[in-house]
Amino acid sequence: MAIPRITDLGIDEIKTIERLRAPSVIVEKRGSAAVAIDAYGRIIAGPSTDHASVINAALNALTPNRTWKERVALRGNFVLRDTIRVPSWTTLDLREAFMYAADGLNKKMIVNANAEAGGDVMIDIVGGHLNGNKSKQTGGEGIHLKNASYCVIHGVNVYRTKYEGILLTTCHNVLVSDTVATECDITGLAVEINSYHVSVENCQFINNEYYGFAFEGVDGACYQCNASNVICAGNKKNGVLVDRCRQIELSNVLSVSNGQSGFAIAGCRDCTLANCIAQGNGLDGFSVYQIDSTPPKSVLFAGCVSVRNGPNNVGFRLQSGSRDIALIGCIAKNETYAGVRLESATYCRVIGCMIFDDQASPSQVVGVEEIGTANYNVIAYNLFYGNKTAHVVKAGANTVVRRNTGYPTEASGSATIPAGATSVTVNHGLALAPTKVLVTPSGNLGAVWVENITSTSFTIRCSTAPAAGTAVYWYAEV
Repeated sequence: MAIPRITDLGIDEIKTIERLRAPSVIVEKRGSAAVAIDAYGRIIAGPSTDHASVINAALNALTPNRTWKERVALRGNFVLRDTIRVPSWTTLDLREAFMYAADGLNKKMIVNANAEAGGDVMIDIVGGHLNGNKSKQTGGEGIHLKNASYCVIHGVNVYRTKYEGILLTTCHNVLVSDTVATECDITGLAVEINSYHVSVENCQFINNEYYGFAFEGVDGACYQCNASNVICAGNKKNGVLVDRCRQIELSNVLSVSNGQSGFAIAGCRDCTLANCIAQGNGLDGFSVYQIDSTPPKSVLFAGCVSVRNGPNNVGFRLQSGSRDIALIGCIAKNETYAGVRLESATYCRVIGCMIFDDQASPSQVVGVEEIGTANYNVIAYNLFYGNKTAHVVKAGANTVVRRNTGYPTEASGSATIPAGATSVTVNHGLALAPTKVLVTPSGNLGAVWVENITSTSFTIRCSTAPAAGTAVYWYAEV
Protein backbone atom coordinates (compact mmCIF):
# COMPACT_ATOMS: atom_id res chain seq x y z
CA MET A 1 0.00 0.00 0.00
CA ALA A 2 1.40 3.38 -0.99
CA ILE A 3 2.01 5.84 1.81
CA PRO A 4 -0.07 8.98 1.14
CA ARG A 5 1.63 12.33 0.93
CA ILE A 6 0.63 14.94 3.49
CA THR A 7 -0.72 17.12 0.66
CA ASP A 8 -3.12 14.31 -0.29
CA LEU A 9 -4.71 14.14 3.16
CA GLY A 10 -7.53 16.08 4.78
CA ILE A 11 -7.00 17.85 8.10
CA ASP A 12 -8.74 15.12 10.12
CA GLU A 13 -6.47 12.46 8.61
CA ILE A 14 -3.39 14.54 9.35
CA LYS A 15 -4.51 14.90 12.99
CA THR A 16 -5.04 11.13 13.22
CA ILE A 17 -1.53 10.43 11.92
CA GLU A 18 -0.10 12.93 14.42
CA ARG A 19 -1.94 11.22 17.28
CA LEU A 20 -0.56 7.82 16.26
CA ARG A 21 3.04 8.97 16.05
CA ALA A 22 4.94 7.72 19.07
CA PRO A 23 7.09 10.27 20.88
CA SER A 24 10.82 9.89 20.54
CA VAL A 25 11.18 10.33 24.29
CA ILE A 26 8.71 10.32 27.17
CA VAL A 27 9.48 12.10 30.43
CA GLU A 28 7.26 10.84 33.22
CA LYS A 29 7.03 10.99 36.98
CA ARG A 30 7.90 8.09 39.24
CA GLY A 31 7.07 9.25 42.71
CA SER A 32 8.81 12.59 43.16
CA ALA A 33 11.44 11.86 40.51
CA ALA A 34 11.39 12.38 36.76
CA VAL A 35 12.65 9.79 34.33
CA ALA A 36 13.21 9.96 30.54
CA ILE A 37 12.45 6.86 28.47
CA ASP A 38 13.27 6.50 24.78
CA ALA A 39 11.18 4.85 22.08
CA TYR A 40 12.74 1.45 22.92
CA GLY A 41 11.76 1.66 26.58
CA ARG A 42 15.27 2.44 27.78
CA ILE A 43 15.87 4.96 30.56
CA ILE A 44 18.12 7.66 29.15
CA ALA A 45 17.98 10.16 32.05
CA GLY A 46 16.95 10.02 35.69
CA PRO A 47 15.31 9.12 37.87
CA SER A 48 16.04 12.49 39.45
CA THR A 49 14.21 15.09 41.51
CA ASP A 50 15.92 17.72 39.33
CA HIS A 51 13.09 17.59 36.82
CA ALA A 52 14.51 20.24 34.47
CA SER A 53 17.77 18.36 34.07
CA VAL A 54 15.89 15.22 33.02
CA ILE A 55 13.71 17.12 30.54
CA ASN A 56 16.74 18.86 29.03
CA ALA A 57 18.57 15.53 28.80
CA ALA A 58 15.58 14.12 26.92
CA LEU A 59 15.65 17.03 24.48
CA ASN A 60 19.40 16.68 23.98
CA ALA A 61 19.01 12.95 23.28
CA LEU A 62 17.07 13.57 20.05
CA THR A 63 18.76 12.93 16.69
CA PRO A 64 21.51 15.51 16.15
CA ASN A 65 21.36 17.86 13.14
CA ARG A 66 17.97 16.47 12.08
CA THR A 67 15.69 18.12 9.51
CA TRP A 68 12.53 16.37 10.68
CA LYS A 69 10.55 16.85 13.86
CA GLU A 70 10.94 14.61 16.87
CA ARG A 71 8.65 14.72 19.86
CA VAL A 72 9.31 14.78 23.59
CA ALA A 73 6.17 14.12 25.64
CA LEU A 74 5.90 15.07 29.32
CA ARG A 75 3.46 13.28 31.60
CA GLY A 76 2.92 14.43 35.16
CA ASN A 77 3.63 17.37 37.44
CA PHE A 78 7.11 18.90 37.20
CA VAL A 79 8.89 21.48 39.37
CA LEU A 80 11.44 23.47 37.37
CA ARG A 81 14.68 24.52 39.05
CA ASP A 82 16.20 25.47 35.72
CA THR A 83 15.09 26.62 32.26
CA ILE A 84 13.88 24.13 29.65
CA ARG A 85 15.80 24.62 26.36
CA VAL A 86 14.04 23.36 23.24
CA PRO A 87 16.16 22.79 20.10
CA SER A 88 15.11 23.13 16.45
CA TRP A 89 12.88 20.53 14.81
CA THR A 90 11.25 19.58 18.11
CA THR A 91 7.71 19.17 19.39
CA LEU A 92 7.51 19.65 23.16
CA ASP A 93 4.25 17.90 24.02
CA LEU A 94 2.90 19.18 27.34
CA ARG A 95 -0.68 18.01 26.93
CA GLU A 96 -0.41 15.75 29.99
CA ALA A 97 1.95 18.00 31.94
CA PHE A 98 1.79 20.65 34.65
CA MET A 99 4.96 22.72 35.07
CA TYR A 100 5.62 24.81 38.17
CA ALA A 101 8.47 27.28 38.66
CA ALA A 102 10.35 26.41 41.84
CA ASP A 103 10.75 29.12 44.46
CA GLY A 104 13.67 31.31 43.42
CA LEU A 105 13.93 29.99 39.87
CA ASN A 106 14.11 33.64 38.73
CA LYS A 107 14.51 32.51 35.12
CA LYS A 108 12.48 31.86 32.03
CA MET A 109 10.59 28.58 32.17
CA ILE A 110 10.91 27.55 28.48
CA VAL A 111 13.19 29.00 25.78
CA ASN A 112 14.54 27.94 22.41
CA ALA A 113 17.98 26.37 22.80
CA ASN A 114 19.93 28.60 20.40
CA ALA A 115 18.30 31.95 21.14
CA GLU A 116 21.67 33.68 21.42
CA ALA A 117 23.58 31.59 18.85
CA GLY A 118 21.91 31.67 15.46
CA GLY A 119 18.34 30.98 16.47
CA ASP A 120 16.05 28.00 15.96
CA VAL A 121 13.41 26.73 13.55
CA MET A 122 10.45 24.37 13.59
CA ILE A 123 9.66 24.29 17.31
CA ASP A 124 6.16 23.34 18.50
CA ILE A 125 5.09 23.76 22.13
CA VAL A 126 1.75 22.05 22.56
CA GLY A 127 -0.64 21.99 25.51
CA GLY A 128 0.07 21.99 29.21
CA HIS A 129 -0.04 24.35 32.17
CA LEU A 130 2.84 26.65 33.16
CA ASN A 131 2.59 28.24 36.61
CA GLY A 132 5.27 30.91 37.06
CA ASN A 133 4.85 31.14 40.87
CA LYS A 134 5.47 34.89 40.51
CA SER A 135 5.34 35.76 44.20
CA LYS A 136 8.54 33.72 44.71
CA GLN A 137 10.47 35.10 41.70
CA THR A 138 12.46 38.20 40.77
CA GLY A 139 12.14 37.60 37.01
CA GLY A 140 11.29 35.17 34.26
CA GLU A 141 8.81 34.60 31.44
CA GLY A 142 6.70 31.51 30.87
CA ILE A 143 7.84 30.98 27.25
CA HIS A 144 10.45 33.12 25.47
CA LEU A 145 11.29 32.46 21.84
CA LYS A 146 14.10 34.61 20.44
CA ASN A 147 15.45 34.53 16.89
CA ALA A 148 13.02 31.68 16.21
CA SER A 149 11.01 30.98 13.07
CA TYR A 150 8.38 28.57 11.78
CA CYS A 151 7.23 27.78 15.31
CA VAL A 152 3.87 27.03 16.93
CA ILE A 153 2.64 27.61 20.48
CA HIS A 154 -0.72 25.87 20.75
CA GLY A 155 -3.12 25.12 23.56
CA VAL A 156 -0.84 26.31 26.37
CA ASN A 157 -2.08 27.81 29.64
CA VAL A 158 0.45 30.23 31.15
CA TYR A 159 -0.23 32.02 34.38
CA ARG A 160 1.34 33.91 37.27
CA THR A 161 4.70 34.58 35.62
CA LYS A 162 6.95 37.36 36.95
CA TYR A 163 7.45 38.85 33.49
CA GLU A 164 5.52 38.17 30.25
CA GLY A 165 3.51 35.01 29.95
CA ILE A 166 4.81 34.57 26.37
CA LEU A 167 7.49 36.76 24.76
CA LEU A 168 8.51 36.61 21.10
CA THR A 169 11.68 38.55 20.26
CA THR A 170 12.88 38.97 16.67
CA CYS A 171 10.79 36.02 15.51
CA HIS A 172 9.02 35.35 12.25
CA ASN A 173 6.44 32.90 10.94
CA VAL A 174 5.16 32.02 14.40
CA LEU A 175 1.61 30.95 15.29
CA VAL A 176 0.22 31.35 18.82
CA SER A 177 -3.18 29.66 18.98
CA ASP A 178 -5.78 28.46 21.49
CA THR A 179 -3.58 29.74 24.31
CA VAL A 180 -4.40 31.49 27.60
CA ALA A 181 -2.12 33.83 29.58
CA THR A 182 -3.43 35.18 32.85
CA GLU A 183 -2.22 36.99 35.99
CA CYS A 184 1.24 37.63 34.56
CA ASP A 185 3.17 40.50 36.14
CA ILE A 186 3.79 42.20 32.80
CA THR A 187 1.93 41.31 29.58
CA GLY A 188 0.13 38.14 28.61
CA LEU A 189 1.76 37.99 25.16
CA ALA A 190 4.35 40.44 23.83
CA VAL A 191 5.76 40.40 20.28
CA GLU A 192 8.77 42.69 19.86
CA ILE A 193 11.90 43.87 18.03
CA ASN A 194 11.41 43.40 14.30
CA SER A 195 9.22 40.33 14.56
CA TYR A 196 7.07 39.67 11.52
CA HIS A 197 4.55 37.18 10.16
CA VAL A 198 3.31 36.39 13.66
CA SER A 199 -0.31 35.23 14.00
CA VAL A 200 -2.29 35.13 17.23
CA GLU A 201 -5.53 33.15 17.00
CA ASN A 202 -8.28 32.07 19.40
CA CYS A 203 -6.44 33.20 22.52
CA GLN A 204 -7.38 34.80 25.83
CA PHE A 205 -5.29 37.25 27.85
CA ILE A 206 -6.89 37.92 31.21
CA ASN A 207 -6.02 39.89 34.37
CA ASN A 208 -2.39 40.67 33.51
CA GLU A 209 -0.56 43.53 35.21
CA TYR A 210 0.26 45.40 31.99
CA TYR A 211 -1.41 44.58 28.68
CA GLY A 212 -3.42 41.66 27.43
CA PHE A 213 -1.25 41.40 24.33
CA ALA A 214 1.11 43.76 22.57
CA PHE A 215 2.87 44.20 19.24
CA GLU A 216 5.74 46.46 20.27
CA GLY A 217 8.24 48.48 18.26
CA VAL A 218 10.39 50.19 20.87
CA ASP A 219 13.66 48.77 19.52
CA GLY A 220 12.44 47.88 16.03
CA ALA A 221 8.98 47.80 14.52
CA CYS A 222 6.99 44.61 14.29
CA TYR A 223 5.28 44.31 10.93
CA GLN A 224 2.90 42.13 8.93
CA CYS A 225 1.41 40.47 12.03
CA ASN A 226 -2.19 39.69 12.86
CA ALA A 227 -4.47 38.72 15.72
CA SER A 228 -7.98 37.28 15.41
CA ASN A 229 -10.66 35.89 17.69
CA VAL A 230 -8.90 37.10 20.83
CA ILE A 231 -10.33 38.15 24.21
CA CYS A 232 -8.52 40.63 26.48
CA ALA A 233 -10.21 41.32 29.81
CA GLY A 234 -9.33 42.74 33.20
CA ASN A 235 -5.75 43.73 32.35
CA LYS A 236 -4.38 46.60 34.46
CA LYS A 237 -3.31 48.74 31.50
CA ASN A 238 -4.54 48.54 27.90
CA GLY A 239 -6.25 45.43 26.65
CA VAL A 240 -4.33 45.65 23.36
CA LEU A 241 -1.23 47.73 22.60
CA VAL A 242 0.12 48.21 19.07
CA ASP A 243 3.19 50.42 19.42
CA ARG A 244 5.16 51.88 16.47
CA CYS A 245 4.33 48.95 14.20
CA ARG A 246 3.22 48.71 10.60
CA GLN A 247 0.92 46.50 8.61
CA ILE A 248 -0.78 45.01 11.65
CA GLU A 249 -4.25 43.50 11.31
CA LEU A 250 -6.60 42.91 14.26
CA SER A 251 -9.95 41.24 13.67
CA ASN A 252 -12.68 40.01 15.98
CA VAL A 253 -10.79 41.11 19.08
CA LEU A 254 -12.86 41.75 22.24
CA SER A 255 -11.25 44.07 24.79
CA VAL A 256 -13.33 44.67 27.92
CA SER A 257 -12.96 45.90 31.49
CA ASN A 258 -9.28 46.80 31.19
CA GLY A 259 -7.78 49.51 33.40
CA GLN A 260 -6.82 51.88 30.58
CA SER A 261 -7.96 51.82 26.94
CA GLY A 262 -9.41 48.83 25.18
CA PHE A 263 -7.09 49.38 22.19
CA ALA A 264 -4.04 51.69 22.21
CA ILE A 265 -2.67 52.35 18.72
CA ALA A 266 0.55 54.31 19.16
CA GLY A 267 2.57 55.71 16.27
CA CYS A 268 1.47 52.97 13.87
CA ARG A 269 0.87 53.08 10.14
CA ASP A 270 -0.88 51.01 7.51
CA CYS A 271 -2.89 49.02 10.07
CA THR A 272 -6.43 47.63 10.10
CA LEU A 273 -8.82 46.89 12.95
CA ALA A 274 -11.96 45.05 11.84
CA ASN A 275 -14.95 43.93 13.89
CA CYS A 276 -13.24 44.72 17.18
CA ILE A 277 -15.18 45.60 20.36
CA ALA A 278 -14.19 47.77 23.34
CA GLN A 279 -16.51 48.02 26.32
CA GLY A 280 -16.25 49.10 29.92
CA ASN A 281 -12.56 50.04 29.85
CA GLY A 282 -11.10 52.61 32.25
CA LEU A 283 -10.12 55.16 29.59
CA ASP A 284 -11.05 55.22 25.89
CA GLY A 285 -12.44 52.43 23.79
CA PHE A 286 -9.93 53.01 20.95
CA SER A 287 -7.10 55.52 21.38
CA VAL A 288 -4.84 56.53 18.47
CA TYR A 289 -1.86 58.69 19.34
CA GLN A 290 1.66 59.86 18.54
CA ILE A 291 4.62 58.50 20.48
CA ASP A 292 8.25 59.68 20.45
CA SER A 293 7.53 62.00 17.50
CA THR A 294 6.15 59.06 15.49
CA PRO A 295 2.62 59.99 14.35
CA PRO A 296 -0.04 57.42 13.55
CA LYS A 297 -0.98 57.32 9.88
CA SER A 298 -3.15 55.25 7.56
CA VAL A 299 -5.14 53.26 10.10
CA LEU A 300 -8.54 51.79 9.20
CA PHE A 301 -11.25 50.93 11.72
CA ALA A 302 -13.93 48.87 9.97
CA GLY A 303 -17.05 47.72 11.77
CA CYS A 304 -15.56 48.33 15.22
CA VAL A 305 -17.76 48.95 18.27
CA SER A 306 -17.13 51.05 21.38
CA VAL A 307 -19.62 51.03 24.25
CA ARG A 308 -19.51 53.04 27.46
CA ASN A 309 -15.89 53.26 28.47
CA GLY A 310 -14.23 55.26 31.29
CA PRO A 311 -15.46 58.45 32.98
CA ASN A 312 -15.25 61.54 30.75
CA ASN A 313 -13.67 59.52 27.96
CA VAL A 314 -14.24 58.71 24.33
CA GLY A 315 -15.17 55.82 22.10
CA PHE A 316 -12.67 56.61 19.32
CA ARG A 317 -10.03 59.21 20.24
CA LEU A 318 -7.76 60.37 17.40
CA GLN A 319 -5.12 62.42 19.15
CA SER A 320 -2.76 65.12 17.91
CA GLY A 321 -0.70 64.01 14.94
CA SER A 322 -3.26 61.47 13.72
CA ARG A 323 -3.58 61.64 9.95
CA ASP A 324 -5.36 59.56 7.32
CA ILE A 325 -7.34 57.59 9.90
CA ALA A 326 -10.67 56.16 8.73
CA LEU A 327 -13.66 55.00 10.76
CA ILE A 328 -15.98 53.13 8.41
CA GLY A 329 -19.22 51.51 9.57
CA CYS A 330 -18.31 51.74 13.27
CA ILE A 331 -20.53 52.17 16.34
CA ALA A 332 -19.90 54.50 19.29
CA LYS A 333 -22.67 54.50 21.86
CA ASN A 334 -23.36 55.54 25.43
CA GLU A 335 -19.86 56.88 26.02
CA THR A 336 -19.13 59.15 28.96
CA TYR A 337 -18.06 62.12 26.85
CA ALA A 338 -17.82 61.81 23.06
CA GLY A 339 -18.43 59.04 20.58
CA VAL A 340 -15.57 60.23 18.34
CA ARG A 341 -13.06 62.98 19.10
CA LEU A 342 -10.65 64.45 16.54
CA GLU A 343 -7.94 66.21 18.56
CA SER A 344 -5.92 68.23 16.04
CA ALA A 345 -6.30 65.26 13.70
CA THR A 346 -6.24 65.91 9.96
CA TYR A 347 -7.37 64.18 6.77
CA CYS A 348 -9.45 61.69 8.72
CA ARG A 349 -12.76 60.09 7.74
CA VAL A 350 -15.81 59.23 9.85
CA ILE A 351 -18.17 57.64 7.34
CA GLY A 352 -21.24 55.44 7.67
CA CYS A 353 -21.03 55.15 11.46
CA MET A 354 -23.75 55.02 14.12
CA ILE A 355 -22.97 57.42 16.96
CA PHE A 356 -25.73 57.64 19.52
CA ASP A 357 -26.95 57.30 23.10
CA ASP A 358 -29.99 55.16 23.76
CA GLN A 359 -29.98 55.27 27.57
CA ALA A 360 -32.87 56.66 29.58
CA SER A 361 -30.39 59.18 31.04
CA PRO A 362 -27.89 59.89 28.24
CA SER A 363 -24.19 60.19 29.09
CA GLN A 364 -22.70 60.73 25.62
CA VAL A 365 -22.34 64.49 25.44
CA VAL A 366 -21.12 64.86 21.83
CA GLY A 367 -21.35 62.58 18.83
CA VAL A 368 -18.28 63.73 16.83
CA GLU A 369 -16.12 66.57 18.10
CA GLU A 370 -13.23 68.38 16.45
CA ILE A 371 -10.91 70.39 18.68
CA GLY A 372 -7.61 72.24 18.37
CA THR A 373 -6.25 72.37 14.82
CA ALA A 374 -8.38 69.49 13.53
CA ASN A 375 -9.05 70.17 9.84
CA TYR A 376 -9.55 68.64 6.40
CA ASN A 377 -11.66 65.83 7.84
CA VAL A 378 -14.83 64.27 6.41
CA ILE A 379 -17.85 63.43 8.57
CA ALA A 380 -20.46 61.96 6.28
CA TYR A 381 -23.32 59.46 5.97
CA ASN A 382 -23.49 58.83 9.71
CA LEU A 383 -26.49 58.24 11.98
CA PHE A 384 -26.80 60.45 15.06
CA TYR A 385 -29.34 60.51 17.84
CA GLY A 386 -29.59 60.90 21.60
CA ASN A 387 -26.32 62.78 22.15
CA LYS A 388 -26.86 65.19 25.05
CA THR A 389 -25.40 68.46 23.76
CA ALA A 390 -24.49 68.15 20.08
CA HIS A 391 -24.24 65.56 17.35
CA VAL A 392 -21.32 67.29 15.60
CA VAL A 393 -18.93 70.01 16.78
CA LYS A 394 -16.87 71.20 13.83
CA ALA A 395 -13.64 73.21 14.25
CA GLY A 396 -11.84 72.96 10.92
CA ALA A 397 -12.69 75.43 8.20
CA ASN A 398 -11.98 72.80 5.57
CA THR A 399 -13.70 69.90 7.28
CA VAL A 400 -16.67 68.55 5.34
CA VAL A 401 -19.85 67.54 7.20
CA ARG A 402 -22.47 66.09 4.83
CA ARG A 403 -25.40 63.72 4.47
CA ASN A 404 -25.71 62.72 8.11
CA THR A 405 -29.01 61.38 9.46
CA GLY A 406 -30.03 63.29 12.58
CA TYR A 407 -27.68 66.14 11.73
CA PRO A 408 -28.91 67.70 8.48
CA THR A 409 -26.41 69.96 6.75
CA GLU A 410 -28.19 70.38 3.41
CA ALA A 411 -31.81 71.18 2.60
CA SER A 412 -33.87 72.52 -0.29
CA GLY A 413 -37.45 73.48 -1.01
CA SER A 414 -39.67 76.28 -2.22
CA ALA A 415 -41.39 79.23 -0.57
CA THR A 416 -44.08 81.52 -1.94
CA ILE A 417 -43.89 85.29 -1.74
CA PRO A 418 -47.57 86.37 -1.51
CA ALA A 419 -49.13 88.89 -3.87
CA GLY A 420 -48.11 92.41 -2.89
CA ALA A 421 -45.45 91.24 -0.44
CA THR A 422 -41.68 91.51 -0.72
CA SER A 423 -40.50 88.78 1.68
CA VAL A 424 -41.12 85.31 3.06
CA THR A 425 -39.49 83.52 6.04
CA VAL A 426 -38.27 79.95 5.55
CA ASN A 427 -37.67 77.41 8.34
CA HIS A 428 -34.73 75.45 6.91
CA GLY A 429 -34.52 72.54 9.41
CA LEU A 430 -30.70 72.38 9.37
CA ALA A 431 -28.49 71.51 12.33
CA LEU A 432 -26.80 74.93 12.24
CA ALA A 433 -27.22 78.27 10.55
CA PRO A 434 -26.43 77.75 6.85
CA THR A 435 -23.32 79.33 5.39
CA LYS A 436 -24.69 79.20 1.86
CA VAL A 437 -28.23 79.87 0.62
CA LEU A 438 -29.12 79.89 -3.08
CA VAL A 439 -32.50 81.18 -4.34
CA THR A 440 -34.15 80.97 -7.77
CA PRO A 441 -37.46 82.83 -8.37
CA SER A 442 -40.07 81.29 -10.66
CA GLY A 443 -41.31 84.72 -11.84
CA ASN A 444 -40.34 88.39 -12.11
CA LEU A 445 -39.50 89.58 -8.61
CA GLY A 446 -36.72 92.00 -9.49
CA ALA A 447 -33.65 91.54 -7.33
CA VAL A 448 -33.89 88.62 -4.89
CA TRP A 449 -31.64 88.13 -1.84
CA VAL A 450 -31.46 86.41 1.57
CA GLU A 451 -31.08 87.96 5.01
CA ASN A 452 -31.66 87.23 8.71
CA ILE A 453 -29.99 83.82 8.52
CA THR A 454 -30.24 81.98 11.86
CA SER A 455 -29.97 78.42 13.13
CA THR A 456 -33.67 77.91 12.41
CA SER A 457 -34.68 80.18 9.51
CA PHE A 458 -33.79 82.79 6.91
CA THR A 459 -35.73 85.45 5.03
CA ILE A 460 -36.02 85.75 1.25
CA ARG A 461 -36.61 89.32 0.03
CA CYS A 462 -37.34 90.79 -3.40
CA SER A 463 -37.29 94.29 -4.84
CA THR A 464 -40.55 93.94 -6.84
CA ALA A 465 -43.74 92.75 -5.16
CA PRO A 466 -45.52 90.17 -7.37
CA ALA A 467 -49.13 90.63 -8.55
CA ALA A 468 -49.81 87.00 -7.59
CA GLY A 469 -48.12 84.56 -5.26
CA THR A 470 -44.77 83.56 -6.77
CA ALA A 471 -42.62 80.57 -5.79
CA VAL A 472 -38.93 80.92 -4.94
CA TYR A 473 -36.83 77.74 -4.95
CA TRP A 474 -34.09 77.57 -2.36
CA TYR A 475 -31.07 75.44 -1.41
CA ALA A 476 -29.25 75.85 1.92
CA GLU A 477 -26.00 74.32 3.16
CA VAL A 478 -24.21 74.50 6.49
